[in-house]
Amino acid sequence: DARTLTVGAPRILFQKKAVVSGTLVTTEFGIQFAIVRSTPRTFYFGTIDSVRNMMIIIGVLAVFLTVGTAMSIAVSIQSGVRKVKDNMEVAAALKNERVVPSYSLISEINHLCIAFDRMNDKLMVARAYLPQHLLVS
Repeated sequence: DARTLTVGAPRILFQKKAVVSGTLVTTEFGIQFAIVRSTPRTFYFGTIDSVRNMMIIIGVLAVFLTVGTAMSIAVSIQSGVRKVKDNMEVAAALKNERVVPSYSLISEINHLCIAFDRMNDKLMVARAYLPQHLLVS
C-alpha cells in the first residue's frame, strides 16, 4: 500500500536570530501541508560570527597599539631634538650659561645630545681665549 507525496521546492529564509526553512507537501488525496523548521542562526553562523567579532577587536587593538607606539617614538625624538635646539641657541650666543643636559631613549638622539655636550664644553674652553669684543652679549 504505497502512498505518494509531492514535495515542493524548499524555501529558506534567513532572519536575524534564526534560519527558517520550509517545504510545501501535497498528499495523493490533495491535502497540502507545510513542513517548517526553525534553527537558531548560531547553529550555522555561530563560529563565523564569533571569529569576525574577535578579528574586529584584534584589529582595533592593533591600530591603537601602533598609533600609541608611533606617538611615543615621535615624542621621544621631538623632545630630544628640541633640547638640542635650545642648547644650540645658548651655545651660538657664546654666553657663559651652562646648557641643559639632554637625554633621550632613542640612541641616535642620545648620541647627538652627547656629541653636542662635548662640543659645547670645547666651546666654553675656546671662549676664554677669544677677545672680549668678539663676544656678542
